[in-house]
Amino acid sequence: MSNISWKRLELEQTLDRSSHSLVVLGDKAYIFGGEKEPRTPIDDLLYIINLNDGAVTTSSSKLRPSARVGAALTADKKRNLLYLWGGRQSKEMTPCDASLWVYDVARDTWTTVKADEVASGENKVAERSYHCMAVLEDKLFLHAGCPTSGRLSALHSLSLPASSPATWESLPSAPEPGRGGTVLCPLNLPSSARQVLVRYGGFAGLELGSSVDVYDPSQRAWSSLSLPQTSDSTPEARSVHAMIPFSSPSIAGESGEIVALMLFGERDPAPVELGHNGAGKFHSDVWALRYTPPAKDSDAGIDIAVGFSFERVQDGNEAHSGGKERPQPRGWFGADVWEDADGAGRVVVFGGLNGENARLGDLWLGQLSKN
Repeated sequence: MSNISWKRLELEQTLDRSSHSLVVLGDKAYIFGGEKEPRTPIDDLLYIINLNDGAVTTSSSKLRPSARVGAALTADKKRNLLYLWGGRQSKEMTPCDASLWVYDVARDTWTTVKADEVASGENKVAERSYHCMAVLEDKLFLHAGCPTSGRLSALHSLSLPASSPATWESLPSAPEPGRGGTVLCPLNLPSSARQVLVRYGGFAGLELGSSVDVYDPSQRAWSSLSLPQTSDSTPEARSVHAMIPFSSPSIAGESGEIVALMLFGERDPAPVELGHNGAGKFHSDVWALRYTPPAKDSDAGIDIAVGFSFERVQDGNEAHSGGKERPQPRGWFGADVWEDADGAGRVVVFGGLNGENARLGDLWLGQLSKN
């Protein structure tokens, strides 16, 4: 068993928002987009937070993406780049252009990559919001989200480094239903050469859960694991949550090594009559995703999903402050993992929407330890 202890980092500037994106590179958190009023983008600035002291700066790049909500931002740590795609840019939820925006951290510059459409019909890379992206080796993956109408289950990839004109490749769609507000977590599996993408939850008119879906790029195939329906071993259904890669070899257990953490999210949507103008009810829990290699993990066609299991992470702040010094329940927030100079991983959580329909601007650092 493991627990998580939280510490709030005070910021130099107030940045209250939800429906934004956050990624961590080095000791900096990068935040883009979001809203304070429903469906109304705040600004087009890329905020850079020093995780050591809470100092806030912004990119000085003259060329930059339009202000937007519900976009996806992900990091290419190999090349020290950030990739931004999609989102909505008005109260009427006008979709953003389909360009891929690339931020060079070292040069502090945004550039654009024009991408060819894959094809017409079901294989087209539709403009959308509340989708997810992930980088795995030399591929950028794009999944799910909300186009002009409906929700998607499509999966596409783009070869890196990206240069114009780039071409999205259509990959096998994930198990239905199509959804928005889901996650796509890139993992290097321990004791294995395999790299996979893991999905849990999302919203399809109702909150989704109860199974782990895994995409194996080497097999170009999805596999799914139905989870036992007990409160101790299976997270409740949720959307607009976070799942981030998190390695913690020192917290090993009989059920395998921790490979990711899943946090918070919406458990009940806002009333239908309010829609995006209201707030639902949110989770405050944290779950560790563990992985144990199946007996024949190296064989082609093995159902890779069977090696995964969830374990609830205990609240390490409860005994010291009655749980008050911890992030409040939320959804529509940003999260990533920060590895410090000693290689210790910490969770970074920023902003979001709470059950009182208030946009948050707090930043928390979570440290995992063994009970």
